[in-house]
Amino acid sequence: MEQLMGDQGSEHTATLLKELFLQRLPSNVRMILASTPGDNTVQDLAALADKIVEVTGPSRPPPIHNVSTSDSDTQLAVELAKLREEVAYLKKIVRSNSRSPSSRGHRSHSPRSDRDSPAPRQASDLCWYHQRFGDQARQCREPCSRSSGNAPASR
Repeated sequence: MEQLMGDQGSEHTATLLKELFLQRLPSNVRMILASTPGDNTVQDLAALADKIVEVTGPSRPPPIHNVSTSDSDTQLAVELAKLREEVAYLKKIVRSNSRSPSSRGHRSHSPRSDRDSPAPRQASDLCWYHQRFGDQARQCREPCSRSSGNAPASR
């Protein structure tokens, strides 16, 4: 330090070097040196700092508090399970909506609606109306094995 200051060392330079030196010390050493008289030179402070480190040992980083992982892991696992259930439910809804004709997002180019046209023939002997509406069917198309008392619709 004396070489850095040289013969031209001024009061301001000494104060600046003292501050820089103190800033580089560990906090526990700085706390002890703060109780010393303010007229110490940098050399005096360096000698005192060396003695403090000898006695107290090297400074250790502050302890890190352990986080209870079992509680947070359990909570995260529960939330993850809920999210998986929601995703499965949403996938099911999307699949069922993509199968229904009304949710496809396009209309038939013919003026007749999808409800007016019978669905392709199923393996059952029921007409489309009875397959769709059961006993509440108001129309019936031949061939249909159900006799509902409804008059077959005329074409």
